[in-house]
Amino acid sequence: MFLSGLLTFLFGCKQSTVNKTDLIGVWQGTTHNNTPITNKGFYSIKLTITNDSVEVIADMNSFGGHITTKSYGPWSLDKNIIKTKFGDNEQESIVNIDNGILTFKPDLFFKPEAVSTSQYKKTQ
Repeated sequence: MFLSGLLTFLFGCKQSTVNKTDLIGVWQGTTHNNTPITNKGFYSIKLTITNDSVEVIADMNSFGGHITTKSYGPWSLDKNIIKTKFGDNEQESIVNIDNGILTFKPDLFFKPEAVSTSQYKKTQ
C-alpha cells in the first residue's frame, strides 16, 4: 500500500505494474527534469534494453567538444522499481510507462540529484 501511495504522489495517478517485456526495446531520451535533453547539452541518449541487460549511449557536447559515453550492465524489475548496476554503481528508480513514454524517477543513468525525472520514447 505504501508503494502504491508513493507512486500516486510521484506520478499523480494510480500506477499499474510495469511488465519486464514492456521495457525491452530501444528508447530515445527526450527530457531531463522536464527540459528537452538538447537544452542540457546532449545530442542524444539511447537506451537499449534486452531481457537481461541495458546499454546506455549518451552523445553530448562537453568542454572538450563532442563526446560519446557508453555504459552496459544488468537490470532487474520488481513491480515499478527498476534496478541497474554499471560496474560498482548500483541505482534504483520508480519506472512508469504511459502513452509510449518511459519515465524514471530519479533517472537511473545520471546522478539522481542532477536528474530527478527523465523521459524516453520507444523507437524499436
